[in-house]
Amino acid sequence: MKTIRFKETKGDRKVKSVLQDALASMEENLVALVERPVSLKAREGGIASSAEFRDSLQETWPVLVGQLSKEYEGHISFLVNLPDAATLACLLRMVASEMVKERREQKEYDDEDREAFGEVGNILFSVVDEILRKNLPKAVSFRLVKTTELEPGKEDEDVFPGGEIYALGIEIKVGDFPEGEGFLLLPASFAEELNGAPLSGEEEGGEKEKEALPERLEGNLVVFGVTGALGKLARDAGEKVGLQVDVRPPGEVPNPATLKDCIVLLEIPDEEEKYLQWCRRLKKAEPGVPILAALGWPTKRNVLLAFKAGADQILGLPCKADDLLRKVWKILQAQEESVEVPAE
Repeated sequence: MKTIRFKETKGDRKVKSVLQDALASMEENLVALVERPVSLKAREGGIASSAEFRDSLQETWPVLVGQLSKEYEGHISFLVNLPDAATLACLLRMVASEMVKERREQKEYDDEDREAFGEVGNILFSVVDEILRKNLPKAVSFRLVKTTELEPGKEDEDVFPGGEIYALGIEIKVGDFPEGEGFLLLPASFAEELNGAPLSGEEEGGEKEKEALPERLEGNLVVFGVTGALGKLARDAGEKVGLQVDVRPPGEVPNPATLKDCIVLLEIPDEEEKYLQWCRRLKKAEPGVPILAALGWPTKRNVLLAFKAGADQILGLPCKADDLLRKVWKILQAQEESVEVPAE
């Protein structure tokens, strides 16, 4: 296979984490299925041209193709090198080990292998379906729709739909056989939805945010969280720099009259209008109160909605204590810069 040129993706931490969880669950199911040690380890990944990836194939690749439905559309494909696909299929069919070895060496793959590999795919993709349901904000369904082989230069609009794809390389090890490789291919647009943020953006704590935090931050932070997790994070962060933190009970509605001279940390789990309305009402009643919106799903759309609702800064969740403190520091710096200097 020719070398693939991946675009730089500084902000793909979450999608990689989700796919690694999927690989771990797939690995566990494969071990139970073929009764052999199986390892699926994530390697390099990133955004690539769909056409360039297709043209890089120099041999036959068995591929499992799954379809997304409900609130999402497109296909996710699992490419497996032919020897390992044949091995998994043979082990499922309980072919003798010596025969498996021989078929690997000769790169044999027939209709029975394809059918057995499809059975493997049905089980693996049911696991992926569960992982996607846990990590996406909207309804999703994912199922296997075909098992095929990609030949060099072969067109397949389901696997290579045109435009950009997100590709994650996989190191595959089955039993005592040599290591092979595989790939998970996702439409770049869906990978961004799964990531909850732009793939090419700076991650929290990136180059632009590595300036050392002050030892102390003077201010009052009032936290309105959906659960207790954000409040705990804020308390831990506040203790580090002497920031006063008031965590309100989960679900409490912000009262503008009690929030003067405070910074409000408001958790918005998704495009839920209720929380955006709280943000609008607070900003309208107290325009001078800074609002730090903590977004559980910080996509471009959700960031835009939060800013339109009156948020002064955006914090993507999950995050670390220092990520929160840097956002608070930015708000405090902006407040200092807005103070008028008295004329002499």
